[in-house]
Amino acid sequence: MDLLHELVYGRGYCLVKADEVSFLDGIKELLLDISLSDGNVADVKSVDELREKITTLPESDINSLNMKLSAYPDFSAMLVNAFSSSVRELAGGEFFLQRRSHVMFNTSDLRHTRAMSHFDGMSGISPFTFTIWIPAHDLHDNSGIWVLDQDASMQLVERESEKQCVMGKDLLGMDALEPLRMDFGTGVFFNPFVMHGAYPHDGALARIGVSTRFQSRSKPLFIRNSEFYYPYDLTA
Repeated sequence: MDLLHELVYGRGYCLVKADEVSFLDGIKELLLDISLSDGNVADVKSVDELREKITTLPESDINSLNMKLSAYPDFSAMLVNAFSSSVRELAGGEFFLQRRSHVMFNTSDLRHTRAMSHFDGMSGISPFTFTIWIPAHDLHDNSGIWVLDQDASMQLVERESEKQCVMGKDLLGMDALEPLRMDFGTGVFFNPFVMHGAYPHDGALARIGVSTRFQSRSKPLFIRNSEFYYPYDLTA
């Protein structure tokens, strides 16, 4: 499959297997190590145990742990190295990379941890940006993200404009969209015009997702520039 063609002219998203799963294993190890340094998490020995522990924390502690993990500076570089051949195809070996990756939880019974429907272009990033999202574990339940192809996504935006209303369940039949099922070692790449989000779920374990964004250095930057990106050389 021509990944660039699929992301620009096709569905706007694609599941991709990592070239080097060892980088993703490193992310899992760091998630554990950083979490264990948090005073609210102790005695967890695996990502699944961490997922279980997260479901027992109050919202304030979940937010604190989320901020601590998202502040770690190397997750973005580890992600693009894990998917190096796909990243090179989309942006070359030298590109702009998001300074801090996003680490996200989706827990049962805490509706605020789900991702509301959105597309990344809403945040002021360049239309030449691509996103990588991975689960930090196998994802075989409904706690993952759903992704709507770019044609359907843009039709929703047009309907919103025509009806002069805020997009919600009346415009997007969220219950009809199937969350992605993914094995650990697989990521989803998507462009800034693809609507995506996550549902609340009733599973016993929290879902942990990690994402980053990158774009070619030869393409124009928009509002998100030096405070969001830094120059990265995949060949170094």
